[in-house]
Amino acid sequence: MGRAHLPTRTMPITPHTPRLTDDSIKLADWLEFEALTSANGVGALLELARQLGIAGVGDAEGEGRQEPRQFVDHPILDEVMGEIEHRAGSCGAGYPFEVDAGGTSITRKANWTDLNYTNLLLISFIDCKNAVPTAHGNAYPARLFEAICVIAAENYLGGRTHGARCFHFGSPRPNGSGFSDALQNLAEALQGRRLGELVPDAEKDDGLDVFAWRPFADQRCNFVCLFGQCATGYNWPDKNPEPLQFLDVWLRIETNAVNGVLFVPFTLTKTDWTKKSRAVVVFDRCRITALVPLIEHVETQQLVRALVSSLLAT
Repeated sequence: MGRAHLPTRTMPITPHTPRLTDDSIKLADWLEFEALTSANGVGALLELARQLGIAGVGDAEGEGRQEPRQFVDHPILDEVMGEIEHRAGSCGAGYPFEVDAGGTSITRKANWTDLNYTNLLLISFIDCKNAVPTAHGNAYPARLFEAICVIAAENYLGGRTHGARCFHFGSPRPNGSGFSDALQNLAEALQGRRLGELVPDAEKDDGLDVFAWRPFADQRCNFVCLFGQCATGYNWPDKNPEPLQFLDVWLRIETNAVNGVLFVPFTLTKTDWTKKSRAVVVFDRCRITALVPLIEHVETQQLVRALVSSLLAT
């Protein structure tokens, strides 16, 4: 696939000006966005230091020198580069940037538009509930994110070729089904049974977006399951998948091994990670990228590439 052109007009995404009070997560996102959108494809710590107003950054031309004066060591710059290196290691080949050996910059890879990480980074900047006009029609970032999470959950359990299965339950569903029909289809797929204590009223998905499992050949409904919720908004810390609550009301399966999972297109601070991981299994941007570095489904990949181009206003 060909590379997207670089931005030539105002972009709909405009990250805020970096501040010294920002954490390393936010500053690393800024540096990555700089690499995606700069003419030379480089995100340099020197430019970040300039933006932060860190002492020691000089103007070469103004001082009569050929080379810019290097920034002084600063803890926040070390933290940002540490975060970048952590992302590169966690994502593997799916990370769309090469990290400079000296630890002073990142450069976008030639196939950056094809890599899922690019999409996840960009949608972390926007309101994903709104449609984004693209060359392939309207793209709905939240729905695309759910579709990617379905693949990630399935791959985490070994992939479809090894028997893993996943059900996209989040509303609106790809097949347009309502809550009642989707619940019945899920029950049948799991060899479980739908409960009849309550009649669905206005439920859309009741907190379930992705349900994944890996059955055994004996066809018994007793295996490890993932009960996933996808969160693309900044209120993601308030999202708490409740598998037992859902199962108590709607569905009976012969296993207690149903794990709550939260999918987010963000990377988390150490504090946020510690708090959230005590309750659920977290699939952040890097984990999702490691599981789905490239989107192999042709139509989905085309729509994601169109979304990336539109968000960068190519």
